[in-house]
Amino acid sequence: AKAAGWLRESDLDKGIGATVDKIMQSNGRLRGIFVGAQDFQGWEDFSAFVRHMEFIRDHHGVIGKLAVTGAGPWREILPKIAGMIPGANLKIFDPGQDNEARTWLETI
Repeated sequence: AKAAGWLRESDLDKGIGATVDKIMQSNGRLRGIFVGAQDFQGWEDFSAFVRHMEFIRDHHGVIGKLAVTGAGPWREILPKIAGMIPGANLKIFDPGQDNEARTWLETI
């Protein structure tokens, strides 16, 4: 997946959220998700942030790993959020480390 610009509630309801839900209906679980977030600016507003937290709450148990590449202030926030979720397996990679992130996702 690619995260660019500001994350909106609709991105989670109709975009990435709908895609993840569709895959989970077929497979039951996702081994991992790669997010290229080089152009991610953050959450459009507080309601988008809350919706993102709801998405994480609802999906964290069925997603094995999350690898994110990019730079920005969100790099400080995301690990703190993940630290509050039991079993969360998140790793943030520097911009341009897409191959390393994908390799990490493939390891058990």
